[in-house]
Amino acid sequence: MDTLRPITAEDKKTRNGLFGDNLGAGTKDKSKILAEEDGDHTYNGRECPVCDCTERIVGTVNDGGCINCKRKSQADYKKRTPAKHAAQNAKRRAQKLDQTPPDTDFKKIEEIYEEARRLQEETGEPHHVDHIIPISKGGLHHQDNLEPLTAEANLRKGAKII
Repeated sequence: MDTLRPITAEDKKTRNGLFGDNLGAGTKDKSKILAEEDGDHTYNGRECPVCDCTERIVGTVNDGGCINCKRKSQADYKKRTPAKHAAQNAKRRAQKLDQTPPDTDFKKIEEIYEEARRLQEETGEPHHVDHIIPISKGGLHHQDNLEPLTAEANLRKGAKII
């Protein structure tokens, strides 16, 4: 397959109005359309304003960022909000097992994860959020069944009820 390239000024002149009057919002780059038709996942579009890369993802809106900048932005957000992501992951796992009661306060659960993170920063020792009665033993993913615990103690406890 030919290598796709960004649309040039010459391309804009010769495209016969096929892709809109200007390559702004609401229009598609010719290379994006060709990539979609070929079933490719990436294409070469406008330069990224951050790193000058032109590689884009086909299935997304071209909002100014390249693949790598978007990934970096998402990773940075995840690093800035670890308690939120830990709570979301625990919620997802518990919902999979259908053990989240309707009166669960997810804000309180997020606060418990934040407390574990605070303890870890204060002590320098890794902390986990433990299900007092493990989900695998019928415990619920509920704020009353969660507690911050050192990672060592939580791993030693495992799926036991103590």
